[in-house]
Parts: sequence; structure tokens; C-alpha cells
Amino acid sequence: MIVSAIQFRTCSSKFHPDRPCSRCIKRGLADQCRDGHRKKPKYILEDDFQSNSANSEFNVLNELIGTLQPGTLQQPTLGNDLTDNTLDTQLPYSNSTENTNVYSQITQPYPYEIGYKHLINYLKFNENFTQNDKLRIFKAISEFRPSLLSLQINLSNHDEIFVEQSLRRSMIDLSELIKCISAPTVVWRRTGEILLVGDEFQYIVGYDRDSLINTSTYIYQLMEPISAVEYWQLFAKHAFDSAKPTVNTYCILNHQNGNPIPCTFSFTIKKDIFDIPSYIIGTWLPILPTEPDDDNDDIEQDLSYDSYDNQDKLYDDSVSLQPKKEYSDTSNQSPYFNPTLSMSMST
Repeated sequence: MIVSAIQFRTCSSKFHPDRPCSRCIKRGLADQCRDGHRKKPKYILEDDFQSNSANSEFNVLNELIGTLQPGTLQQPTLGNDLTDNTLDTQLPYSNSTENTNVYSQITQPYPYEIGYKHLINYLKFNENFTQNDKLRIFKAISEFRPSLLSLQINLSNHDEIFVEQSLRRSMIDLSELIKCISAPTVVWRRTGEILLVGDEFQYIVGYDRDSLINTSTYIYQLMEPISAVEYWQLFAKHAFDSAKPTVNTYCILNHQNGNPIPCTFSFTIKKDIFDIPSYIIGTWLPILPTEPDDDNDDIEQDLSYDSYDNQDKLYDDSVSLQPKKEYSDTSNQSPYFNPTLSMSMST
């Protein structure tokens, strides 16, 4: 009996196309040879989440990951336009932080599935992204998806509402803090939806703050395709990394007139009380071009000449201060005359 159990467990771990397998037939256990039941991971169980919002996010992520199948991505037909109505999404409430009574204002969880649907449509209809770029973004999302869903599976609707209330309350404090930061700063959700915009950031990209917040603009829409891909890859890598929540990298922003803006980029991932990535704080510093200036070159050249003149003057002064050697008879003695040597020779 013990041998049969061991044989069954060993055979069940091998999924052969034909049953019974040759091993069981050889050992006389053909009637016990069958495929075993492999336990599914917790995050892909068929049971619904306790929270409707988390369940919807799970379904949309499954749809997004399904686009990794070859041939499922269609050729894009639309360009990248922030004013395109096909990419707009309607939220159940405003992103404004003017109302401080967020606990009574927010009565339902935030629908994060809207953000992922926006990402699918944005990549589908944006011809600036290549097929490889889209697959890299979807692969990055599939990396942090299991950890995200495993933390959300036990959250109730009340937990989701409390998380959203805490986020909105944090935005009120951050809106005052951003006013004191001189660096261009933006705050967005884990889906990329922009929540707060600093004055300096709207100056470097050319967009108005209200248009970025009230029209549900996403942070990857303001990036070059290569920078958007790198952002999603870095976010997937550090989303659940408590040791390094801050990432320093390079980014190219898109100005409203279409000009690229190279910047140094740093973002920090903030988590809620359930250790789920809630919002991201990002700062940019534009990299100014270093072009030669003729006026500055003339000034530097004059300064270099002055420095050489000063060095020559100091050299002349040092030579004049050295003591001169006196000889008793300068007419008969040469500069190479050695009195000690001449006396020894005379003796």
C-alpha cells in the first residue's frame, strides 16, 4: 500500500499525454496511473474577491495580460493626443483636493480597472509604440500582478473605501507640500492617473494643471515611448521592494508643442496600510544643453592671457630678488672658475 501511494504520487507529478504510462505498466500499476490534481496559486483561484473593486481590477488585469498572446494586438490607427475623446474615462468623483471632508465625500472604492482599460486603449491606438514596446509593458505588469492580487484578495469593500479615503486625505497634505518644492513634481496613482501637479512641472511641459487633472491624464502620456516602457519596468521591479522604494533614472518628457525634454527622473512609491502601492511621487530636473558661447570664450581667453602675464611678472620678480655672486677679479675669472680646485693644483 505504501509502495502504491509513493508510485501514485511520483506518477501524478508527471503529466504524460497517454495513460497508463510505461512506468506504471512496467510495475503492474496501470489501473492506478492517472493525472494528479495540481493546486492553483492563491491569486488565480476562481472565487471572487471580497471587494467588487478588487474583483474588477483582477478581471481587467487578466484581459491586459491576455494581450501577450501573439497576434492579439492590432495595428494602431490613432496618434498620441491628450484631447482624443476615445481615451477619456469618467470617474465616479472628482480628483479635486479642495474639499477637505473626504471621509463623507468618498463612499465607494476607486475603480482601478478604469486605469488599466485606459492603458490598453492607449497602447492599442498609439502608433508611436512598437509591438516590442507594448509586449515589454504588458510583461512588466504581469510581474507585479500576482503580488498585487494576493494582497487584495482578503480586502473588503470597507477596506477599499478606507484606502481611498486615506489616499485623498494624503493628497490634501501633499498639495500644500508641493507648493514649497522648487523641483517639478507630480503625484499619480499606481495606474498612472495624475492626481497633483506642481507649478514648475506645468511650465516645462506646457500643459495647464487643470487640464492634466480634470481630464484624467496619465503620466505615461507625457513621456516618450522608450521612457514609458522603462518606467513600467522599474515600477514593476520596485513596486513591492521595501528596501528601495525610490528610483533614480532618466526620462524624456513630451512638451505640448511636441519637443522632447530630457530630464533626470526620480520617483518614490508610497504604500497604504495593507502594503499595496497606492500613489507615486515623481520629480524631474530638465537637462539644459551645453552649447559653446562666443562671448564666454573671449572672456576665458582674456583671463588666460592675464594669468600668463601675471606668471611672467612673478618669475621676473623672483629672479631679481636672488643674490648675485661677487668675484674678486672678474676680468681673469670665468663663470666656471673654481678657487678650491685651482689652489690644489698649484700646490
